[in-house]
Amino acid sequence: MEKYGAKNISNYILKYFYDKECTTDEFAMFLLEINNLKMQKILYFLFGFYFSETKQELFPKDFYAWKYGPVIQKLYYFNKEKVEQSGEINLPKDAYSKYMYENPNINFIIIDKILSNIL
Repeated sequence: MEKYGAKNISNYILKYFYDKECTTDEFAMFLLEINNLKMQKILYFLFGFYFSETKQELFPKDFYAWKYGPVIQKLYYFNKEKVEQSGEINLPKDAYSKYMYENPNINFIIIDKILSNIL
């Protein structure tokens, strides 16, 4: 079994994202897309803001500097495969379903606050 990490938090981000109230406004729907690149950026900002609030790392940091921003390489290729399998642009809701996000050491109230400001 893998250690708790970015995939677990990504599962929570997708749950948070897909549980948001949907809208018929076309521009708002564009903003609600969550593709591989957007997931990487969300994880990067979430990691930083969570650390600034708690002085604890949300998951092991494994970011690389790529052309379009910071990337967790293993997660990037995992996401790429999931998107290709689904045939969609966005990550499917169940992309990380086997990675449980519950963890008593993580403050999800802080995560929700951060996500509400960046999503």
